[in-house]
Amino acid sequence: MIVMLISDFIIGFHSHMFWTYGAFLLISLGVLGYFQKKVNRLLTLSVLSPTLFYLLTNFGVWTSSSIYSNDIVGLLECYTLAIPFYANNLISTIIFLMAFTLVHNYMGLKRKRVSL
Repeated sequence: MIVMLISDFIIGFHSHMFWTYGAFLLISLGVLGYFQKKVNRLLTLSVLSPTLFYLLTNFGVWTSSSIYSNDIVGLLECYTLAIPFYANNLISTIIFLMAFTLVHNYMGLKRKRVSL
């Protein structure tokens, strides 16, 4: 998140910053309170985190831009048009979770062999 903040200082901030950083902060706080090394918890977080980010940031886009109408139809249109981005976010989160879990487990097995 710090790297993203630095890049936003360089590139420039936009009107949806509150929603983006707010979603990241809320997800981070939720993960800290919920995280354990249990597969079902990790899978739950890997689905909930992108979903929460999708819901919050697209709500922010809908409220702070004039692209969509300020009614339920505009909100639904905003969420509908963002589904491809949500799908990419969800899939990449699950793939990275599996990759990091495999590396973590491999390093744990390697450490056990060395200590024997």
